[in-house]
Amino acid sequence: MKEKSYEVFQIKLPDYLADWLVKISEDFLMTPSQFLTNLLQHYYEIYNKGIENSNLRKQIRIEDLPTLAEDFVKQEKLKGGSTSKVASIVKKFASWAKDRVQSIYELNDDTVNAFLQEYIKDHELTKNTVYSYRSVIKKFIKNVSGNLVS
Repeated sequence: MKEKSYEVFQIKLPDYLADWLVKISEDFLMTPSQFLTNLLQHYYEIYNKGIENSNLRKQIRIEDLPTLAEDFVKQEKLKGGSTSKVASIVKKFASWAKDRVQSIYELNDDTVNAFLQEYIKDHELTKNTVYSYRSVIKKFIKNVSGNLVS
């Protein structure tokens, strides 16, 4: 088994932080060095999770939107939601967006509104239906893009 290597850092802390570090380390039955290492390890793991999630989002291609819409609709049906009309609008939006945007980062409120403006021209919809469509499309985008739409 390979032995871990360590880098030694010397840091300057204000007195109140140095005193706190000694006390909290004792409370956790660690040396100040062990305590700081554990604390930094925690933030290191959080940072790496963020990088992984960011890389996953970058791998989603706009050409994948129709397939992602199908998957989203299936998930919603399993949860007991999504009527066939709502499912249909998500699929139509995905197909429309695939031909009009370059990346998932362009999927936002403006994109949703542009789609709905175009869709309304050919369909008579109530305000409630438009609201429902906007809501489910935004939910789809949030699902695909990892929270890019508010």
